[in-house]
Amino acid sequence: MSTRILLLDTGKEWGGGTNSMIELLKRLDRERFSVTAVFYRNYLKGEHSDLRKELTKLDVPLEILPPPRQPLTAKIAKELIRGLLHFFPAARRRALFAIERWWRIAPARCHPSCVGSWHFLRLAAEARRGRKLSPAAQ
Repeated sequence: MSTRILLLDTGKEWGGGTNSMIELLKRLDRERFSVTAVFYRNYLKGEHSDLRKELTKLDVPLEILPPPRQPLTAKIAKELIRGLLHFFPAARRRALFAIERWWRIAPARCHPSCVGSWHFLRLAAEARRGRKLSPAAQ
């Protein structure tokens, strides 16, 4: 039985990390490892290719999930912080990070509008149990 690996990427464009992932997948022993990739976006690679095409060549399934959205209150709070703490860059960075952590990094405390993060956890749990992805997850 092969070990299942779930690759998760929340980036916005093709870059060094994506190139490294592709090279790793080319060299990975498929007898020992079964890989599924979960991304927020299907990045373009140059003008003629994209992430889905590249992963299909390597026989790696790709799931594209819509990115979780921050509520309007979080966006307004960040803009207020940027304005009010303009002259205090260290305090501004800490306050902005606190909002990001609350809404994007720590989904257990998230508002219900931040469903996308929970969706990743459900996908990971299904993959760990060896289940096929349900139509709702696709």
